[in-house]
Amino acid sequence: MKSLGKMFFGCVLIVGLIHPGHSQQGEVVIKPHKISDQLFMLEGQGGNIGFLSNEGGVLIVDTQFPHVAPKIVKTVGEMSQGKIQFVLNTHFHGDHTGGNAVIGAEATIIAHDRVRERLSQDGRTSPAAYPDLTYASTMTVYFGSEEIQLIHLGPGHTDSDSIIYFKSSNTIHMGDQFFHGRFPYIDLASGGTPTGYLNNIRRVAGMTNPQTHIIPGHGPLATQNNFLEFIAMFEECSGIVLKAKMDGKSLEQTIADGLPEKYRSWGTGFIKEAQWITVLYTGS
Repeated sequence: MKSLGKMFFGCVLIVGLIHPGHSQQGEVVIKPHKISDQLFMLEGQGGNIGFLSNEGGVLIVDTQFPHVAPKIVKTVGEMSQGKIQFVLNTHFHGDHTGGNAVIGAEATIIAHDRVRERLSQDGRTSPAAYPDLTYASTMTVYFGSEEIQLIHLGPGHTDSDSIIYFKSSNTIHMGDQFFHGRFPYIDLASGGTPTGYLNNIRRVAGMTNPQTHIIPGHGPLATQNNFLEFIAMFEECSGIVLKAKMDGKSLEQTIADGLPEKYRSWGTGFIKEAQWITVLYTGS
């Protein structure tokens, strides 16, 4: 399964080339989406960024790619008149941590233990990109008037995932444990599992209410209803694929049978229906 995992990891990097924040001229545009007067989602090239500016200073969640980092810093400076003091990483993938070395030069980086372990493996990236502070299960950051909880629910998208809960703002940054309107990428080679992913998102659903804002790893800012639709899709697709496997159908037969027509649009992103079925079949 390592080759499959590497193929999908390549897909995650490719998303930066086709992300809506990438203009026709090839210039990355950082687009802010307001959640409150203090909290925004920034869309650019790679994983969505959470941006908080309050009396405590400036904090962001994830850093996209190295070449995008200067534009992130510029945008944040224009919107807050301040420097980034803290970076929280949702997981280790390059489209979420690529700008760490640039932005982290003057900021403190916080992430799960496995993010530092993964980034340091095989010289994958510069030590300047490594988290300065790590945690194992939960961690709370009190930042001005905002209480921020970092929570590791166990392996899901990878084995290094955190959800970032802005408790005072009723907002959750899911990282890649939520792809809005798309089949998710599950990195089997890096400890991700379909069962763990589903368990995690079910648990997070219990933390939400109709007013909760949810920042996905990829896709537009979401509501509780959008998130519940994602969970329902995951549950139904998983049930279909696992039943086929238990009935003795091969992976090829299961792919040929396909998924319900209502999920066709979910496979128009970088994870196609056949890839999604393959992960559910082989990863469970």
